[in-house]
This record gives sequence, structure tokens and C-alpha cells, in this order.
Amino acid sequence: MKIIYSGTQENAYKIAAETFAEYWEKITGSRPDVEAATDNRLPEGEIVLIGSDAANPLTHQLVKRRVIGRFGIRYGSDDYQLLSVVEDGRNILVVAGGCGRSTIYGVYDFFRLRGKLEYFWDGDIFHHRGPLDITNLNKTEKPHFKYRGLRYFAHRGAHRFFPEMWNLEEWQKEIDWALKKRFNLFMMRIGTDDLFQRAFGLPYPPEDKIDPDDPKLPHPRTALWPLKHRGEMREQVLSYARERGFVHPEDTGTMSHWYTPAPSSFFEKHPNLPMLGGEKTPWYAQKNVAVWDIETDRAVELYWRLTETHIREFGGGQPRMFHTIGLAERLYGNTEDENLQLKLYTLRRTQEQIRKHYPDTPLLIAGWDLAMWWKSHDVKALCDELDPSKTILFDYNADQGGRNTYREYETYKRFPWIFGMLHCLAFNNEMRGNYKMLGDRLKEASSDEKCLGFLLWPELSHSDTFILEFLAEKGWSPERLSEGELVDDFCARRYPHDLRKAWREIWWRSTRLLRLVQWGEGEWPVSGFDLEFHHRLLESEQFCDLTPERMAYYKARYEEVKQELSYMGGVLNAMAKLLPQTYENEQMRRDIIDITRAAANLALRTFFMAHCVRLDAWRSNRCGKSEIKISEDIIRKTFTLLADLLEQNDDFSLALSMERLKKSHPVHPETERLLKENASCSYCRNQTYEVVRHIYLPEMDCYFKKLNTKLEKDDKSPFLAFERDSDGKGTVAGFCELPVSKMKKEIGDHFLETPFSEMGFVRGPSQENLASILAGFKENLNAYLDIGGLP
Repeated sequence: MKIIYSGTQENAYKIAAETFAEYWEKITGSRPDVEAATDNRLPEGEIVLIGSDAANPLTHQLVKRRVIGRFGIRYGSDDYQLLSVVEDGRNILVVAGGCGRSTIYGVYDFFRLRGKLEYFWDGDIFHHRGPLDITNLNKTEKPHFKYRGLRYFAHRGAHRFFPEMWNLEEWQKEIDWALKKRFNLFMMRIGTDDLFQRAFGLPYPPEDKIDPDDPKLPHPRTALWPLKHRGEMREQVLSYARERGFVHPEDTGTMSHWYTPAPSSFFEKHPNLPMLGGEKTPWYAQKNVAVWDIETDRAVELYWRLTETHIREFGGGQPRMFHTIGLAERLYGNTEDENLQLKLYTLRRTQEQIRKHYPDTPLLIAGWDLAMWWKSHDVKALCDELDPSKTILFDYNADQGGRNTYREYETYKRFPWIFGMLHCLAFNNEMRGNYKMLGDRLKEASSDEKCLGFLLWPELSHSDTFILEFLAEKGWSPERLSEGELVDDFCARRYPHDLRKAWREIWWRSTRLLRLVQWGEGEWPVSGFDLEFHHRLLESEQFCDLTPERMAYYKARYEEVKQELSYMGGVLNAMAKLLPQTYENEQMRRDIIDITRAAANLALRTFFMAHCVRLDAWRSNRCGKSEIKISEDIIRKTFTLLADLLEQNDDFSLALSMERLKKSHPVHPETERLLKENASCSYCRNQTYEVVRHIYLPEMDCYFKKLNTKLEKDDKSPFLAFERDSDGKGTVAGFCELPVSKMKKEIGDHFLETPFSEMGFVRGPSQENLASILAGFKENLNAYLDIGGLP
């Protein structure tokens, strides 16, 4: 067999041909020859032609001789067709894409169809090895949404979840996976690497010392790998993606932010650069992250120099899309109207600067600031002044529970927009999602011709295998799978045939549980409940300041959740039974751990809520101390089991993540401390092994001791928020500031001072330990529910 592509077209066609040969060999054991077409003569034997008649001269000959009539694709689009034909007694397969990128889609889809090969972020799954058939195939695919893809964000922590921890090979694997899922857009939002150095000729920070700007910043940004190396890798990553046809939006406008701070050397070079005055958000008032005065031409031109440098050095010289956050997460002036007018003016100036250089390139206006800091009628008014032929409103809060942003803004069927899912923040690295709600909203969006895309815009990556598959399937064909069919399709593609039934039952019940954790619901309007306050027991007030309103919510929430939690015992038992057949398979073991993590997180949330209700009821003699003690004991055991669970896979360890960094390139000497600070800061606290074991558990111990003091003294005065240090400063970046106790500081300091070498696993990974942990979670779930109803 020969695989033939055109050597005169874009490189994506050669990549498609080489990919076909690679996977053919993986499945059949033999590697076909790959050749560039040299003339118009078809060689003898079976042939795979890569490219439509517009891209491959041999395909053109088949059309010219009417062996092929016409393809059912739109040329220049993401359509593709897989077509088998017979000519002179030999079999020919044509992979005809509307462009190079979609031709690669077609190659991957062929092996899914004929090779029973499935593609997941954590690796390909081969359900077949042996001969492959290229005959009797005629399949045309067309995407519903124009833009499909995802964002990679700037926080740091365990390797699995944070792209700033990935090396070049891992980025290339990720981009290949994105192609396999038929995405066409992605954005690296992991900071700007060495963009300032390239744009303004600034010195690089020292490689053996902390960046001298770090003490000034709200979040330390010392590079774990040398900044120059990171810049070189960024070049390579974006070049790799560009060769495969990906759209990567170019950031522009007021780019100053916590993850894109300006080095102090920039201000030394531009000493009189005016800053935008009237900043009311203290965490962005510091000069390195503050916005330059957009009202001056000088500031506009300096911001533009960052954009044009990125286009030239990283973007291949020709932008396909721009992106701006505006004045995100900031408040200005003395009135709401002053703030609004400045934000409108900033977007107008950004548009003007783009159009001066690129009159027709589309601009994405990010929706985070619009959803959190604008009034809905102001967003509607904004759309009225934007050019719909060149501007797209990127509503990546369209999945927010408790509100429907695209309806509030009246962008629906009125202005070009993209349906975006934030899905999770940096502190939510467990699975979640109300798929009934998401499916209903996406169905509505897909009926709107002005909805141009479906994108996932989370603050971390790979946290939720199920949502990634939902994104891929629904982005291409939103009408294809109903809510009930999502689980069946997922299990049919991910698991061996003899295990699918068992997995289907596990996932069906698990997705019912996941719907109870959708960002933006619960206490979000008041306190952002996605912050997972059981990870912040000594700095948040949610589980110590027991207000009547909070107790009413906790009681209602407990009643809503307890039935689904009661069913999870059966799921845990079912997964334990699968362990002998699944433990050695990394992907199935990961799924068992991820489902258990999600259940444990919701259980701990719910147990703490119920415990607070019991504490408050004790004050009025409606609950006894023995019942409260039982509740506390079960919570302690459950939290300890979470730490044990996170030992069962390398995904959650900072120490192991650091070792991976070292294998790729020499790291900064302060990498261990920097990782600890990043992962344990208030905003980024999630299910990370060392943080759970060495911060959450000690803080839980202090939390219970402090609350129990009132019980021991029989003090029935109201439970209030813990005292605050006299110099205490809230450590949650952004929109929340929470009280911090002295106990928290002592525990945090001990965590930073204790080396990873002294934070080793307590139980360690093994099939026996995982089985014991699943049994322990089941026992604790049942025990808590057996305490009885809330008083």
C-alpha cells in the first residue's frame, strides 16, 4: 500500500499522510510507504490519497476521469469525506478534507471507524489489532459549530492539571489529541513567557534566584524553567499547532494582569508611563499588574507592541483572531457609571487599534468581566455598538448555574457569540457538571445561527475526562447524543466490551451525582461556594459563622444531596469489584479514583454543612454532643481517606510533578517552594496530595478543636467567624477576601519548611489499598447517613 499526498500544499497534508502510516502500522503491524505525488500517474496496488482534488493532483485525476463525481465537502472548511473507489481493479481510499486540518480529522476518523480506535486525553485506546479494510466507505462529516476548542490557563500545581508544567513533547501530544477530537481553536493563557523581553529588549530575570519582582506581585511568577527556555518552547508549541491549522487568538488591548505582569525593568525603560488612575481593586493596584493609561496614545502603542511582537515571534506573522479581556476583574472611579464608561472606552480603543492594522480580523471579547462586573443591560448596550461582522462575544459563563447569561445579555439570535463553559476554577480539580442543564442550553445555542462556537475555558486541564468528551461530541454535532446516550457512548468507546455494562451503571449513577456540583449554584451569589470551604477551614467563615440564612441553606442542601450520596455506596462497591480486572490499566484506575474523588468532595461539603446544622441545633438543645462527636469522627475519617486516595495515582503529587519537571530541563533552585506556595495559596487549593495531607488535615484538627471548646464549656452563644490576625490580609485573589487565623499561618509555614522528601506517601499505591479506601468511603457514607435526619 502507498499513501500519497501533495508536496506542494500546506504541511498539514504531509502530517495527515504520516499520521495515516503511523496508525496503520500500530494496528496492522506493517507500515505503508508515504510519498509525495510527483506526476499525475497513479501507482500500482492499493492507494490512500490524502487530500481532495484541490489539494492532491492524483485525486484530481480521479475526478477528471469521473471515477469520482464530486465530493460532498465545502472547500476551505472543516468538512471531510472518506471515500472508497475502485479503479482498474484496485482499491483506493481518498481522505478529502476541506483544508489540511480537516484532512487530518479524516485520517483519525478512519481509524476510529475501521480500526476501532478511540482517542482520549490520557491516551489512545485500541479495541482492535489486525487487518484493516479500506473498501466500501463513503462518509462525509460537517461540523455544526465554526469554532471548537479550549483554553490552557496560568496556575501551577500538579502536572496533570496545570499546562505550565508541561514540556514540549507533552504539549505536542495535547495538540495531537485536540486534532483527534476535531478541535480547531486553542489558547495558551499561561502568561506571556518572555514576551516583554522580546518586545522591549529587557533583561531576563536571574535563573538561580527568585525574580526580584516577585515580592511586589499578588502571585509570584518566577519561572520554574528559565524564562528564555519557556519562550523558546512557546515558539515551538505554537509552530506545531499552526502547522496543523489551529487558530490561536492573539491577545491584545489592556493585557496587564496577575499572570502577565510587566517587569520592573520595563518601567525603568519607560519611567514616565502614566497608569490608569482610580483603581478600586487593591490586588491590581500594584504597578506591575496595573493597567497603563489607555487614554494616552503612548500606552496604547506600548500594549500594541506586545501584540505585534507575539504575532511576529510566536504567531507566524499573520493573526487569524484577536482576543481581549478589557479591564477584567477591575473597578474604577467613584460610581458605577464611571467604571462602565471607562470599560466601554477601553474596548473602543482596543477595537480602533486593531482595525488600524488588521481591518477584518475577528475580535473575541472575553465574557468573564461581563458576567462578574457588568450589569446585563450594559452588556446588551455594548453589543449595540460592536460591529457584528468583526466581533464575537465570547460568553464563557454560559454554563453558570443559577443564571443564563446569553439570555440576560440578549445576544441569543441577535449578536455573534460563542457558547463557552468555564466548568471549573483552579480550586475545582474534581469532576462536576449538570449535563441535563448543559444539554438543554447547548440545544438552544445550536438552534441559533449567530452562535458560532462551543469552547471550554477552564482554569485547569484534564480535571474531568467526561466533560472533555462532551465538549468534543457536542462541538461537532450537538444534536447527536441525548443526555441518556452520553454515558452509553462514553463507555462504549473507553472500556473493553466485557466491562462496559458494569461501567455504564457506574457512570450513569455518577453523572447523577455530578449534576449536584455545577459552578455558580448554591452559595455562589453570596460567597462563591465553588471555593470548597472544607479546604479553607481556618480562613473562611462558611463553617464557623453559623447564620440563620446559612443554616437554612445547609439543611435544604443536605436534603437535596443525601439521596444521591446514599446511592454512591453501591457505585463504590461496583468499582471495588472491578479492581482485579482494571487496576493495572492506568486509564480505568484513573476513572475509579476520579469518580471517588468527586463523591468524596461532595460528601465532605455535605458532611460539614450537616455538622454545622447540628452545632447550631445544640445551642437550643435540639442536638446532643454525642451526635456531634459521631459526625466529627466520620468527617475526620473521610478527609483522611481522601489523602490516602490521592496516593493511589501519580496525578496528584507535587513532589512527583517536580521530578517530571527536572527530567525535561533543569529547574529553578526554588522550584519546590514555589510549587508549594502556588498549590497552597488560598485560591488554588484543590485535591493535591501534599496539600491535603499536610495542610487540610492539620487545619481540620484545629478547626474541630476550636469549635469543640464551646461544647466543652457548654457555651451556647452563637458560633462566629474565627478571629483575624491584627495584620491579617485576605489571601484569596480576586473577588473574595476571607479571614486568616494564626493557626493557619503556623500550619502553612510548617508545610513550606518541610521538604518533599519528608512528605512521602503513608499507605502508598496498591490494588489492596485502593480497595480498602473504596470500602472505607462506603462505610463512612453509610455511617453519616445513619446518624439520622438533621434537627
